[in-house]
Amino acid sequence: MRVTVCQLTNYGGILHDEWDALVDHVRDEDADLLVLPEMPFSRWLPADFTVVAEQWEDAADEAAEWLAVLPAFAPTAVVGTRPVSDDAGRRNAGFLVDGTATVDVHDKAHLPDEPGFWERRWYEAADPSFLPFTTQGASVGMLICTELWAFEEARAYGRAAVDLLVVPRATPHGSLERWLAGGRAAAVTAGAFVASSNLYRTPGGVDLGGMGFVVSPDGDLLGATDAADPFLTVDIDLDAARAAKTTYPRYVFG
Repeated sequence: MRVTVCQLTNYGGILHDEWDALVDHVRDEDADLLVLPEMPFSRWLPADFTVVAEQWEDAADEAAEWLAVLPAFAPTAVVGTRPVSDDAGRRNAGFLVDGTATVDVHDKAHLPDEPGFWERRWYEAADPSFLPFTTQGASVGMLICTELWAFEEARAYGRAAVDLLVVPRATPHGSLERWLAGGRAAAVTAGAFVASSNLYRTPGGVDLGGMGFVVSPDGDLLGATDAADPFLTVDIDLDAARAAKTTYPRYVFG
């Protein structure tokens, strides 16, 4: 299975310019799955302490327009998150686009509440529900950004025999190595590959650090993006993830 991770800049017209290059990369690399960052289709609203409901609605509308474009990646499947407003309130909804079908696969349940990331103010925490889904022949679990640190969920995904954890992120420059450490720990805990993509902005203003990465079930870094190379496609061996469930330390907690 070929998985693409990326770092994308979600402000001004830059996303549109990067998008064309991302489409070319995915097609040239013949990727099976593209992992997008957390809420990549509009500016990072939780950077603001003051909630403006109209801005959330506008962002939800922008995301809906972008989702209509994603089937063009077919046969590549796409996962990411988007802002949604419905009868359940405002939520950060993880989605899968596979062919012409778009389905919600997981809503963010664990929310930070601090400068730059006032997520509890902007939208509601979902009821914890971490259920695998299937795409491109792989069993996949989603952890949205902060949820990477919920290692009990990574272990539960491992017990459910997922092959891959996808982690859309919006994380700052200064903590990138910490997030990579979290990705390695989650991979070892689950006995699964981890593929994570992050929002990016050059230093100054909203602090979003980029660095998408792919990690093996034993915690080895298989590759990472940076400003010079914002897209990365890696071959992952699903059989290796399945075999990892029988090895230490996974079998101890199985």
